[in-house]
Amino acid sequence: MANEDNPEDGRPDATNPESDHPAAGAPRRRLMPQFSTTDAAQIGAAIQRAIGENQRAITENLQLNTSAVRAAQSVAEALAEQNRQIQEQLRTVARGVDWGPTINIPAIDFGQQFRFSTFDAWLKPFTERVSEVFESIGTLRIEVLRDGAPDNWVDLRDDQIPSLLELAQAGIPITWVPRAAILSELLAVDEGQRSRVILAHAQDLLDDCRAAVACTHVGAFAEHAGFLHQAIDALDAGHAAAAHALSANLLDTLLRSAVEKPVKSRYYAKVRQTIESAPLSLLSWAVTHWPVLEALTNFDGTTEPLPSSFNRHATAHAVGSVQYTPENAVIAVMVAASVLRQAHESNTAESAEESSQTA
Repeated sequence: MANEDNPEDGRPDATNPESDHPAAGAPRRRLMPQFSTTDAAQIGAAIQRAIGENQRAITENLQLNTSAVRAAQSVAEALAEQNRQIQEQLRTVARGVDWGPTINIPAIDFGQQFRFSTFDAWLKPFTERVSEVFESIGTLRIEVLRDGAPDNWVDLRDDQIPSLLELAQAGIPITWVPRAAILSELLAVDEGQRSRVILAHAQDLLDDCRAAVACTHVGAFAEHAGFLHQAIDALDAGHAAAAHALSANLLDTLLRSAVEKPVKSRYYAKVRQTIESAPLSLLSWAVTHWPVLEALTNFDGTTEPLPSSFNRHATAHAVGSVQYTPENAVIAVMVAASVLRQAHESNTAESAEESSQTA
């Protein structure tokens, strides 16, 4: 029986207790970016500097009182332990908050925590420094998204971006395609009306896909670009099923060449892990690939309901009217176009960096 241990099949391994096959009724995954080790270390270092500065200040102010110095050192040690815990939590803190205009993390009032009223005046600068570090996290997200953002985001407002990410979680590409006007229209309707918007703008979406991948005809992904254009032309000519199938297979090929190299065991689980664990420094890359997570939702043809949204596994194993729809054909082409353009951009950036290092 085929299972996800075979990299050519999307079925989960029902006999493996470590299978990532979700239980019935399991909550949707939270696709929030993580702090990378570097991110956590930098913020933790800032906190540690604040601790060190205030430890010295406390000691200098109380240098004539030996017992007070010992008490100050105890507080400093407690703060250092608190800092260590903060650094550990920073790697996952972004997964536990909602995407609002900013990430609001309460200020840490160590004066209240330790209740040493005689230290309040000396601890206040430290508390303020820690608060500044955490407040900077809130403004980082929009800045990171805007830095290196795809050109189809240029005409979007900052307050639209958090909601835009919800579209990606739902399986709709948002980077490189489609144009900002269509993204804005998708944001303005309920989830049940998105299909209507997509079908109403099908021709515009195909034009956007052609424009987005025009630059990929030169470079490492030129052959992939040729096949994507065949899929676009097929859909443009009314051959939705052919476009759907070719785009799904092209997406699978792109994953193996640009996201995760083929392995013999649990390939798609590894792809999902790579995408879900992308750090802030790769947030644009991660957002491009969030729709892929929806397309890789487990389906083995027997135990789960047949997916009605675009799904790579159902495309391969359940040819029929439920999976093969005009809307899914458009989305399949869009996902392939978005991932192809991102692969091209990432490869171009890597090549430029390598050239600068060897120059």
